[in-house]
Amino acid sequence: MSEAVRLDNVAERHKAILALIMEQGYGDVKELSVRLGVSQHTIRRDLTELETAGLVKRTWGGAVPLEQQPPREIPFLAEKQRIAEAAAAMVAPGEAICIDAGSTVLEVAKRLPDGVSILTNSVNIAYEVQGKSKSTDVTLTGGSVYKRDSMFGLSGPIAVQSIRNTRSVSKAIIGALGIDLSVGVTDRFHYMAEVKREMIRIAKRTILVMDASKVGKQFLELVTPLSEIDTLVTDDRISPEMRYEFEKRGLQVVVV
Repeated sequence: MSEAVRLDNVAERHKAILALIMEQGYGDVKELSVRLGVSQHTIRRDLTELETAGLVKRTWGGAVPLEQQPPREIPFLAEKQRIAEAAAAMVAPGEAICIDAGSTVLEVAKRLPDGVSILTNSVNIAYEVQGKSKSTDVTLTGGSVYKRDSMFGLSGPIAVQSIRNTRSVSKAIIGALGIDLSVGVTDRFHYMAEVKREMIRIAKRTILVMDASKVGKQFLELVTPLSEIDTLVTDDRISPEMRYEFEKRGLQVVVV
């Protein structure tokens, strides 16, 4: 058995657990506890979180790899990738930023420069970015796990408090389900919206990334009024009239 290496960072530990399970075809709680230098209780909790995220299947005393299913097609993926390129180009190496959970912001995270410090409530982003570069630092908020489509996020009081404990970041990069001239940025659920609001509150500049199919739509939960958004990055399906109306209200609109 290899020498134990204590891993206190949740994202790093989850990544190591997954690697060991995939390599061996099975992960034993006792062995993982020794290998990673943490308690068996911590390993059980990690395995439960990984099972919730759809990455492993719990068994008696451990876990096995989950049979991989064909990935679900992401709507408007080409548009989201163009949006992501433009948004990532607005971030410089060395910046501290926060990113919420969603398919478009995940594409942004994949394209960020090295040397960025990221605070996120997205499990997907943590796995994608962690280890990409030694100079890129990723911090997960903690909180209750939720799933929307193929995206896993963290929400609730722990997630919100984690963001509040961060004094300031240069930019917040967020997505949402809708943006409307009369109301602002909206989403479907309170637990998602409150995390976005906290990220906006601690950021010096807020960048909203959203494909044009969501422009003009309105949902139940208000995330923020338009006045709190600095830049909207969207695709070229947005109408010239709608773009003009957003710009008239003070938003920088970047169309790709």
